[in-house]
Amino acid sequence: MARLLLITCLAVCATMGGCDRAKKESAVGTDTYVKVTSHLGNSFVTPSQWTTTDKGDTFSLTSPDGQAIIHAIMFTAQGSGSIKEFRQTMASGLLPKEATAWKASDWTSIKLGERDAEKRDLIPVPESHQQWRLYVLDNGRFYYAIVLNASNTAMTLNGGFYENIVRTFNGVRE
Repeated sequence: MARLLLITCLAVCATMGGCDRAKKESAVGTDTYVKVTSHLGNSFVTPSQWTTTDKGDTFSLTSPDGQAIIHAIMFTAQGSGSIKEFRQTMASGLLPKEATAWKASDWTSIKLGERDAEKRDLIPVPESHQQWRLYVLDNGRFYYAIVLNASNTAMTLNGGFYENIVRTFNGVRE
């Protein structure tokens, strides 16, 4: 799955001219994709210029320009309730202090690696200059909450690219 994703990204870059070798100043043209793995064994495939932070149950990726951050947070399924309860707990726990609620939005299905997951766009009320996407995955003994956060502008311009990184997630299976 990750190979297919990488091949698709490369084909799009080549079609759009983003990977033209003559454009040495282009980060897309000079960067490579690498697999990054947390100390717990969770991984993503990401451009090599992205940085990682690995603290406890949270594995974070940050874009080189600081415009986007992806957090993968691991929880034991036992004691976390049903996956539906877990989704609600995570969404309410992410609400910014200045917000009163999230705008109504539906959960949709998405594949993360080879696993089925669910995704929800989280837009605060009142609206802010930030957007969040919450991905929830039941991986057997563990639940994962993956949070993508970026400014409205960055999400509009690069949201698909950021989500393709999230799609490469591979969690521990026990």
